[in-house]
Amino acid sequence: MIKNVPAGVCEVCGEQYFKAKIIKAMERVARSKKKPKETVKVPVRKLKVA
Repeated sequence: MIKNVPAGVCEVCGEQYFKAKIIKAMERVARSKKKPKETVKVPVRKLKVA
């Protein structure tokens, strides 16, 4: 999880998007060997498909 990521919003359809430089920065953060500054607990649920 990466916090505080700026996103653009399409004025026509409202879809959110990231600029290329933001995507590259997120990739650098994701590849980093640094220990995260914080952790979060996330509940996990299973989807039962009929």
